[in-house]
Amino acid sequence: MLKNHLKVALRNIRKQRGYSFINITGLTIGMTCFILILLWVQDELSFDKFHENANQLYRVITEQHHSGHVTRTSETQFPLAAALKNDFPEISNSARLLTKWGNKFIKYKSNSFNEDKVFFADPSFLEMFSFPFQKGDPETALLEPHSIVVTQETAYKYFKNEDPIGKILQIDYFNKLTDFKVTGIMKNIPSNSHLQFDFLLPFHLFDYSDVADPWSTVDNYQTYVLLNKYASLKEINQKIADYKSKHVPGSHDKYYLQPLTRIHLYSDVKFDSPTNSDIRYVYFFTIISIFILLIACINFMNLSTARSANRAKEVGLRKVIGAQRIQLIRQFFGESLLYSFVAFVCAIIFVIAILPLFNNLSGKTLSIAGYRSAYIFLFLLGVAIMTGGISGSYPAFFLSSFTPVSVLTGSLSSMMRRTKSNFFRKPLVIIQFSISIILIIGTLIVSSQLRFLQNKNLGFNKDNLIYIPVRGDLAQNYKSLKRELLSNPNIKGVTAANILPKHGNESLLDEWEGNTDDDKIVVNITSVDYDYFKTLNMKIVQGRNFSKAFPADLSEAVIVNEEAVRQMGMVFPIGKRLWGKRIIGVVKDYHYKSLHEPIEPIVLSLTNKWLYFIFIKINPHSLDLAGIIESIKDVYEKFVSEYPFEFHFLDTDIDNFYYKEKQIHKTFTYFTFLGIFIACLGLFGLASFTAEQRTKEIGIRKVLGASVSSIVLLLTKEFTKWVLISNLIAWPFAYYAMNKWLQNFAYHINISVWLFIISAGLALVIAFLTVSFQAVKSAMINPVRTLKYE
Repeated sequence: MLKNHLKVALRNIRKQRGYSFINITGLTIGMTCFILILLWVQDELSFDKFHENANQLYRVITEQHHSGHVTRTSETQFPLAAALKNDFPEISNSARLLTKWGNKFIKYKSNSFNEDKVFFADPSFLEMFSFPFQKGDPETALLEPHSIVVTQETAYKYFKNEDPIGKILQIDYFNKLTDFKVTGIMKNIPSNSHLQFDFLLPFHLFDYSDVADPWSTVDNYQTYVLLNKYASLKEINQKIADYKSKHVPGSHDKYYLQPLTRIHLYSDVKFDSPTNSDIRYVYFFTIISIFILLIACINFMNLSTARSANRAKEVGLRKVIGAQRIQLIRQFFGESLLYSFVAFVCAIIFVIAILPLFNNLSGKTLSIAGYRSAYIFLFLLGVAIMTGGISGSYPAFFLSSFTPVSVLTGSLSSMMRRTKSNFFRKPLVIIQFSISIILIIGTLIVSSQLRFLQNKNLGFNKDNLIYIPVRGDLAQNYKSLKRELLSNPNIKGVTAANILPKHGNESLLDEWEGNTDDDKIVVNITSVDYDYFKTLNMKIVQGRNFSKAFPADLSEAVIVNEEAVRQMGMVFPIGKRLWGKRIIGVVKDYHYKSLHEPIEPIVLSLTNKWLYFIFIKINPHSLDLAGIIESIKDVYEKFVSEYPFEFHFLDTDIDNFYYKEKQIHKTFTYFTFLGIFIACLGLFGLASFTAEQRTKEIGIRKVLGASVSSIVLLLTKEFTKWVLISNLIAWPFAYYAMNKWLQNFAYHINISVWLFIISAGLALVIAFLTVSFQAVKSAMINPVRTLKYE
């Protein structure tokens, strides 16, 4: 019996090649998208869970309370880790980590590179975290003052096939090449770790033993703790909340512990890992995957129910020759399940083929192998079976219930075409196109927001601006370097600073003239050279710039931004005192961080010592960029021959703020296109079926003088009406979802009604072109042939 059902099913697939192709193709694409997104979601949810003690590891977060403002940061004070371990028995271990040491020059013999994944850690860090070692002992690897641990990939990069243990790496340590001995080789850091490093150095290189109050040191360090197995997170958070005030009297800052496994997706703190994402994106893409699979399933069900009426005569004949109802039910279910299973197998093959491209698109290293993937396949197989079962249920239970007499006379089939199946198909098509329109609107809004981010006036000119990190003795030779560079007519400006304008160096400000309530604000401090504002095209809106005509500027003057003036409550800031210095100017607010964050107060002072980056403004009209870069390199090597020349474009760095959004936009666009393509496949199939059902009617209309255009309009107007209804349903859902997404940005576009009108127009054009192709084809057929139909 099963063999017979299979033969009949295969015969029907061959007989209805067009509909079979549409059904299988739509389901295959839908399932392929679903698998890919599920693999991505699975990876996002797996971050940091590979550590043996993952559920007991936590990061300390500082909640800063100043003048009514609350700021959360991942950075803590130098002595906090040891103090927490000593004072709270619930904490069995603790470790400090410094993750932002900057880009460092590292050398071994003739191999030298500039590296930016250099971390400092306490020896206890390797006890708490389960980063596996290939060589060396994790318990002793960081005990020696000048030891270093490298990853497997990094070891090969420097030492090739040599044994790295005991070898000496030279590192630019505070502008001096210092020897470090390799004491351990780690296996490559898993991609699903929020901590991504290539080098690990001992934290005790930072020695504050001679500092009277180490709690007053810069709080650039991250603190991780390991709780006892039965410790209560709620209770320990209550205990440590006011712990800082015990060591820093008058402090209103609070501490709390953040679970390690929530860092990647649930962090909303400053100075966090650049690899972190947002749980909302997981929800976002999960919904998209369900939408696309739902569109494919609707296609399948629509075409299955549409074609079922044509099989009424088959049902009648089978019953006449003795077929039982249960046999017909099995037959229809079997055919639907066969479609689903074929699509499922094709989807697996497609996933294997395009996974490398998807990894490149998403920035992941996903694999289809593994036990979690097996769960996904089983789940998807269940979805395929459920889809086949639902789509087969209509012909199985409804058609199998008919009596042979009513079926063979044709009256029942005519009635079905007018009522049941049509009533069932309309809402499914509307749902399908509602989903497609939501995806179109989402793509348009994400694209508009990205254009806004890339084109917004930041308050300074980031274009044609390169920067080079200061190495070796370059700081001492900066003035000579600057003179030589400015002698090049293609270089329009040279300046320097201690940090990049895209970064911040926060400090607590409570000393300013007029602060009668002992208010405190968090400000970002930047030390700059003369010509900083001129080179970056920043506008001084009050007062004056730093000037060599006023020698006292070097030690007694600061310039603040407009936001600092607002938060300090100053009406006339020029001449007011701040930290014992005098405000000589106010610079127009500029965005030195991403547009996810609002502009914050900044204080700029003049320096001739703390210069870590040199900025060079290139003539925007020059056609020989490579030649200019080469000339800058030649000047650089005159002063620093032992360090390789390295340069970066500032606008590229700033664009990288929105790397995650760009990935989402590309991924969203591709999946939107696939969703629309699947919907169009279904619409094309339904249009073909409708035209087939009205073949004789079309012939009669043409005989009576109907034009091709009137017949096309007749066949397309019903589908057009469905798409218009879909727009009315989709718009409120799309507006709500995208408005929530835009709240991630402190600065964002306003959702325009034109985006909805454009999406409606696109949907109508796509639907019309899809349906009209089949409509024109049917309208062009010779009436003589159509009147012989059936």
